[in-house]
Amino acid sequence: MRAGIYNFTIEQGAKFERFLTWRDQTKTPRDLTGYDARMKIKRKIGGPLILSLTSNPPDEGDGIYLGGATGVVQLFISSETTTALDFKTAVYDLELVPPVSVDPKREPIRWIEGALSFSPEATD
Repeated sequence: MRAGIYNFTIEQGAKFERFLTWRDQTKTPRDLTGYDARMKIKRKIGGPLILSLTSNPPDEGDGIYLGGATGVVQLFISSETTTALDFKTAVYDLELVPPVSVDPKREPIRWIEGALSFSPEATD
């Protein structure tokens, strides 16, 4: 499976939230029960880390929330975090790690990747 390409913009000072659904070839949502997820945002491939998100976030904090049988993947970055960010463009990828019941080796699946644009705020 090749990673899908999904580019998006993060607006400084605003909550960032995206809801995506992992579907199989028949457009049926994939069950994400037991999966873990991780995402890293970097200035460039191999470059310095800007932000890391996981599916084990602190209480309702920045992170990746998985919707079990619905196949929903929610990306969430708080307005407090986006206020502190400072970059023009960046790259990211998001990996899903299956449970042992699906893959005994728990080999990560690079699900999506792409470019990020950053929109600085004028109002502070």
